[in-house]
Amino acid sequence: MHIPDGFLDLKTVSATNVFSIGFLFYSIKKITKKLNPERIPLLGLSCAFIFTLEVISFPLPGGTTVHLSGAFFISLILGPFSGFFITFISLFVQALILGHGGILTIGANSLNIAFTGCVMGYYFYKFFEELFPSFKTMWIFIISFLTLITGSLLLLIELTISGKILFSKSLFPVLFAHTIAGIIEGIFTVSAISFLQRVKPEILKTQKI
Repeated sequence: MHIPDGFLDLKTVSATNVFSIGFLFYSIKKITKKLNPERIPLLGLSCAFIFTLEVISFPLPGGTTVHLSGAFFISLILGPFSGFFITFISLFVQALILGHGGILTIGANSLNIAFTGCVMGYYFYKFFEELFPSFKTMWIFIISFLTLITGSLLLLIELTISGKILFSKSLFPVLFAHTIAGIIEGIFTVSAISFLQRVKPEILKTQKI
């Protein structure tokens, strides 16, 4: 789901970079205002975790590959703004060192992965958790799944606007690949949260920013 450089036109690159970099600075402001120094090592470990998770790809029929995001999972532990900051940095390092995604498309990739997973995912989860508190596990799975689907649709829209693909012809293969990835992501997130609840519940009580 990482878009390389050269795949988006100038207007799409400009709009997504303005949004994502602007939100990055807003997130940094929120984090530094409330940050407990004891929380800094956890931010570093989380960034390394996201980096590792996103560079491991799984092959799918048809010659394509997908990878897990972990963005929503991190936001459940650290909060939406910390999650966005960590995921943005991870995406930038992946592009810079591994060529996994582009430097100029960092805004689009951050919108598709970090914003949808960390910010939208976190607040939608909180909304449904308050409405239906007995179904937390179900909502974790559903929102993990939907954040990947939403990100893939944004990717399609960005590439369509840039004239690189035809939305109608690309919709099925992209949704097929990310439906499988979304199911795996949902299972992973539910399993990871359940594991932490059993062995290290204090991590889930970490300050959310």
